[in-house]
Amino acid sequence: MALGRSSLPTRVAFGRREYRLETVFKHDFFAATALYRAEKNGPDTEPNGADAQPSDAHAEPKDADAKPSGPHTEPKDADAQPSGARTEPDGPDAEPGGADTKPEGVDTVTKDAADAWPKCDADTRPEDAADARPEDATKAAVTGAAALPARIVLKVGRRASLFGVPLGWIGRWHAAHESACYQALADVAAVPAFVGRYGRHGFAHAYVEGHPLHKGEQVADDFFPRLRAALAAIHARDMAYVDLEKCENVLVSDDGRPYLIDFQIAWRWPGRYGGNLWPARWLRRRMQRADFYHVTKLQRRTRPDQLTADELAASYAKPWYVRLHGRLTRPFTLLRRRLLNRIDPEMKRGERGRVHPPEGRPNG
Repeated sequence: MALGRSSLPTRVAFGRREYRLETVFKHDFFAATALYRAEKNGPDTEPNGADAQPSDAHAEPKDADAKPSGPHTEPKDADAQPSGARTEPDGPDAEPGGADTKPEGVDTVTKDAADAWPKCDADTRPEDAADARPEDATKAAVTGAAALPARIVLKVGRRASLFGVPLGWIGRWHAAHESACYQALADVAAVPAFVGRYGRHGFAHAYVEGHPLHKGEQVADDFFPRLRAALAAIHARDMAYVDLEKCENVLVSDDGRPYLIDFQIAWRWPGRYGGNLWPARWLRRRMQRADFYHVTKLQRRTRPDQLTADELAASYAKPWYVRLHGRLTRPFTLLRRRLLNRIDPEMKRGERGRVHPPEGRPNG
């Protein structure tokens, strides 16, 4: 398991709001993911987890490479903290500064999570997939500040060693990478709002009320046009989602809209690190095309009535770069499957590694 013999904290705090563990969604080789609900009253204090950091709301990260992402609006909610400059990792490996100390009380983070984050909705409904544009998927701008969400999903990456080999760097890299992805997509309606970092190995995002997409599910007519618009918005930021082969990574909210979670293997290579040079640019475009291929395949499995005869035929014609990706990742997939067979021998609906998965709830 990602945390070894440790477990997720029972309480965490972001900004001035404290959350209590409600349900563990998943705990596998790479990460542990759980749902937390905000406390109505101040909870009793308890020892911190290994990733807890000081809760100084005004402390700026001391990493020399950290750059502020710009000013944001002043929160007006009683639970929100005063505003300040928020930093964003410079690259895939960037991590927030600050020491890994253990303050008394509940687990806290250095990042001020009381930022005003846009509401997760969009009034634009593209009529069909061909008209999907990045602006169709952006969140509506809001004035003033929004309170922190009542429920959040905390994801803590791998910290445990394996056969004496330190693997904590994997969890640190994944947390920094996914946090950067969520922050880069802060205005995309189909991406849950980023809440903040949790130490060096974790982060949190807003919980989406809904369920994972299932094969054969009759989603709304505008579901896939919205999903394609979201992908177009992601691609416009020189990124690719990459992981659309799994239905579980697409959530269907209670109001029938699509949401994307789990950016663990998403493509994000900033231009200042060579992301716009020929090899990286070529790979990015192949992955972006693969994103749309997998969306068409998902649509064939759920709403084939919306596809033309040509689109239906294209969904069965796997592109060469998708086949190549499958061959290259096959050894890793087989190794991962063998490890998970030992960890989670009973295959539950969806992915392995789930712990007490509530019926109809997403896994993070």
